[in-house]
Amino acid sequence: MADFIAHIDELYDQKKQDEVFEELKKVADSRDIEVLWRLCRAYYEQSELAKDNKELKKENLDKALDIVSKMKGLGVEHWAHHKWNAIVLSGMSTLIPLSEFQNKMKNAHLIKEEALKSLELKPKDPTVLHLLGRWCFNVPKKGFFGTFAGFAGAPTSTFDEALNFFLQANEIEPTVRNSLFIGDTYVQLGQKDNAKAWYKKAADLPFFGPVQEGFHDEALKKFAEL
Repeated sequence: MADFIAHIDELYDQKKQDEVFEELKKVADSRDIEVLWRLCRAYYEQSELAKDNKELKKENLDKALDIVSKMKGLGVEHWAHHKWNAIVLSGMSTLIPLSEFQNKMKNAHLIKEEALKSLELKPKDPTVLHLLGRWCFNVPKKGFFGTFAGFAGAPTSTFDEALNFFLQANEIEPTVRNSLFIGDTYVQLGQKDNAKAWYKKAADLPFFGPVQEGFHDEALKKFAEL
């Protein structure tokens, strides 16, 4: 199995996500957590490609969540289970209507708990740090978790907390998405010069695939508007 994992990682590093997905689906019955979290990642990435197709997005997230449950069922305390539970639940949160605020709040708390647990088991994971940054960024925003401000048990955070997580992620692995969110956070903090600088950094970073291309184009657009 070690050779198979190495092969999958090599394909992934070569940006051959479609091949990775097809290869992993062949071993979907595996009980090896190293195989399972990579398969979970593949389904999550498929959900991101679905964009506005909510049905297809949910279908892939449901499959990813099933794999998370399978990882948990192995009875092994592993960072991957907590990390991918947090990431998949974050994706699911976009499908929960604001009218279901109790479910949305419960989901929000669980996302943060799982992300922090993952960091405890695997410190300095840039993906998890970015996720926590997005969690903190969304909490005070009107129209997201911020809608529930004042309700008992509502999540709380600040844009300064979001910026701290984003900057930590950037120190480890600069990405278009993370740099874009740093720019967005500086906008929320009223620091337009810093925001513009980070939008420029986001636009200058290399990107691959339609999802990253979307972040790149968004960064260019926001840079031009400031």
